[in-house]
Amino acid sequence: MSEKIAVALIEHAIRPIVYLLLGAAFIVWLFYVRGPLLDILGRGDTTVRGPGFEVSLRMQAKEGDLSDELAALQTLNDTQLQLFLVIARQRGPIQYNGEEVTEENLNRLKDAGLIVDVRRTDQGAFQWSVSEKGYRLHNIIFRQVIRSIKRTPAT
Repeated sequence: MSEKIAVALIEHAIRPIVYLLLGAAFIVWLFYVRGPLLDILGRGDTTVRGPGFEVSLRMQAKEGDLSDELAALQTLNDTQLQLFLVIARQRGPIQYNGEEVTEENLNRLKDAGLIVDVRRTDQGAFQWSVSEKGYRLHNIIFRQVIRSIKRTPAT
């Protein structure tokens, strides 16, 4: 009879005993990390955030049928990218005289489909218009930057 009891205990009591041991180990571990854990939880950021800047930017560009234009931004150098971010805010004929306004930079933006109708004026300055897709892409980027700035906690 005692063999049957021993077999029954081995077959059926092992799992609850393992659960009890694991639970006890977890409770001991919680007491061990209680201080650091409470510090982290007490001063931590408890807000849930959405996708990161880059992921959100890609999603919105895809929704707006602007994936090709967003990919074209990656082919621009820093000066050309800065020029796009400065000039794409306005629509219509633009005259901007920053040092980054060169024929090469404007032609790269035109080749990327971000601006249209680049020409020189009689005074030697350049004039251009932002394309519809360039304007929409700029708005998406601008909104993402503003949203990211407003979500970032001050330290």
